Amino acid sequence: IKLINGTKIIKGIVVFANGQPVNDAYVNAKLNNQEVWANGETDKFGQFSLSVTGGFWGVSINPQTDDGSWSYNNPPLAVVFSNDNTIEKKYIKFTAVKTDSVAIGQVLMPDGSAPGQDTVFVDFYTPGGPGFGRPVNTDGNFKIPITPGTYNVYLNVKIEGYNAPEIKPVTITSNETKNL
Repeated sequence: IKLINGTKIIKGIVVFANGQPVNDAYVNAKLNNQEVWANGETDKFGQFSLSVTGGFWGVSINPQTDDGSWSYNNPPLAVVFSNDNTIEKKYIKFTAVKTDSVAIGQVLMPDGSAPGQDTVFVDFYTPGGPGFGRPVNTDGNFKIPITPGTYNVYLNVKIEGYNAPEIKPVTITSNETKNL
């Protein structure tokens, strides 16, 4: 397999509403309808740069840690490049939201063991709005920074033969640690 050069550049910045840079963000870009990803991190100024190919890319961000200090609860930003080898650059800006609440919990298999790494994802959706979430860790635990609100919670289970139970909507208040 021979890798190809990314001739398209997605540059951007991640900041809070007050302009303060977010220096602990992962930046993830996914090529539409394909399992092709480009990943990076913000620097101390909140800036990032990703090299990609042509096509329609969805770009999103998430915190590098589970400290509960910020979140991004919006759909991915769309970036479109021509499908050729010309050099193109596009600039995008994300505005993260400071959080003071977290949703925590543990997902277990029927026998009480933890599911494998990256096999279960916990997703929160505002009614009629975008979703966001995280995978459970190796112990089945999750900790997700979140802003106050009412959310529909879904488990995305990638283990053959297993499904998620129905979870009732959850309301999270300011300065709350909500244990699901």
